[in-house]
Amino acid sequence: MTSTVESGRGEARGPAADDAQGALDPTIEGLRALALEEPLRLNVSGQCMEPAIPDRAEILVSPRARYWPGDIVAFRSAMGELRVHRLIGFQWRGGRLLLQTRADASGTLDEPFSSQRVIGRVIAAPAEVRVALHERLASIARFVRLCLGGAFNR
Repeated sequence: MTSTVESGRGEARGPAADDAQGALDPTIEGLRALALEEPLRLNVSGQCMEPAIPDRAEILVSPRARYWPGDIVAFRSAMGELRVHRLIGFQWRGGRLLLQTRADASGTLDEPFSSQRVIGRVIAAPAEVRVALHERLASIARFVRLCLGGAFNR
């Protein structure tokens, strides 16, 4: 299950630019530029981020210079959907640092992606979105376990 988002400023769907070559997605760049002026108001559709973000909740998203494990981020998936998932860590692939995310209610990792696909961090939602230190550390620990588990399965 995936939380997707719809913006009051128009729906953003369609294939995302292939960021493997560093191409910028004009839709994401436009949304990020709008969010720099004032946080984007987005409506969430899906239950995968409950209880932090319930189905049909309105959230505010704002770009940041850096994203940290535990942050809830809005990004464009490879299929072109806007998603809201928790950042659990990073991964080096092909000489680039990629973000690794996962929905809170899912054990399945999203496909890693570049920061060029990120619109911003969720800064307001019906539930508290401030990430406590113990939650950040738990996210980092989950990511380390996933990495170590993968290393032993090779």
